[in-house]
Formats: sequence, C-alpha cells, structure tokens
Amino acid sequence: MRARTAGQQSIELKTHDAERQVILEGVELFNASSGRATLVVHSSGLQCRRDFAFDNLEEFLASLQRIEAGIQDEAVLGENYSDEHLTLRLLSLGHIEVTGQIIDHGDVLQTLSFGFRTDQTILGPLTQALEAIVGESRK
Repeated sequence: MRARTAGQQSIELKTHDAERQVILEGVELFNASSGRATLVVHSSGLQCRRDFAFDNLEEFLASLQRIEAGIQDEAVLGENYSDEHLTLRLLSLGHIEVTGQIIDHGDVLQTLSFGFRTDQTILGPLTQALEAIVGESRK
C-alpha cells in the first residue's frame, strides 16, 4: 500500500505556549483515515518525538467538528488495537484538555503519558488543517 504525503506542512495545536505543544509532522495517509506522522510533544518539560500511527483520522475529524458544535466532548486519534493516543476533551468554560500516551515496546517497556490544558481557539485551525488533509486524500 502506497502512502500519500499530505504536503510537508505540520499540523500544530496552536496553543500560544511553547511549553504546551503537539505537532504532527510529515503526515502520510494510506487512505482518508489511516496513516502515520511524526508526533512532537512539549508538555511542561516532558518532550517526545516519535512515529505515531492512526487508523481513525476521519472519525477524529468528525469528533472535533462535533466538539466545536457543542454536541460532543471528546476526540481521540490513534489506532484501534493500540494504547497510544492523542485525546482532546472539552471542559467547562471553553477549556480543552489535551492528553496522550506514547509507548515504546523495546527491550524495556517505556511509557510517556502527557497532558495539559489550553483553550478552544485551537479547534478551528486544527479542524481546518485536518479537513484539508482528508480532502486531499480523497482526490
């Protein structure tokens, strides 16, 4: 199966805080939902940069759109049979909780869990960027 690179542009949660960032770099899609990217996380001193696979991009995008419309409170990006994930959860007063878990199954199991809060202004730009990538994959 051949991957289609969704440009070399990064998809970034625009938090306006360098200590709280999540970036998906070099997104490659196998279809409109499945793909991979380099996940870059900066969360109050914790940092990670590693490959991240997902198989629910369209579902993640639809969940983000429902969060923006006020009819859902959570969106999860990841793979069905993996504990690795990136989750955005709507809290009260327009706050968004960003959490995730990254796992390395090397010689010794390593797990990085992260989380921070930001505001809902991240949703519009994130949704627009994902809509462009999903739309491009359907061409």
